[in-house]
Amino acid sequence: MPGDANDRRAYGGYARVAWASGCCFRPALELGGVYLSGDDPATARYEGWDDFYGEWPKWSELLIYTFSDNTTRIHDLAFAAGDPRRTDDAGAWNNLRLAYVEGRFDPVPKLTVALRGAVLGAAEDTGPGPGRDRGTLIVAHADWTRWPGVAVQAWGEVFNPGDFYVPDADPAWYARFQIVTSF
Repeated sequence: MPGDANDRRAYGGYARVAWASGCCFRPALELGGVYLSGDDPATARYEGWDDFYGEWPKWSELLIYTFSDNTTRIHDLAFAAGDPRRTDDAGAWNNLRLAYVEGRFDPVPKLTVALRGAVLGAAEDTGPGPGRDRGTLIVAHADWTRWPGVAVQAWGEVFNPGDFYVPDADPAWYARFQIVTSF
């Protein structure tokens, strides 16, 4: 039955390989990739990745809300009628091809600095733009645990949208600084 919540054919997976050294500055390098299927609007079944397994800003806090993918989802009333597609799932990774490289090191004890570069694409051409290139993402963060019970983090992201989005889509920036204490 078209629109049946059980008629789902989604695929997903990830791969990564990492190297870490215990020598001075503890350098590390990681290469990885992610694939989460997207819904093909030409079929009656839903091929999009199951939101239950994809709701977390794992790869980017800046981009998480752009993955609501409203162009391939329909209204909540249809969801209530048994269609698994819905529009209120901002924060769910779906329709994603991602390749990344990340480098980390500890310039001083208890301070880790990381830089990640990622190229993002879409499994299905369902965006408001003409293509499947979601764009490029650069993430930099530093985590400092100098004192017991105190964690300091600085986080920054820059996203340059690709042709998956409208042609005049602007680049985006995100930054956060936080101090977390426990006692």
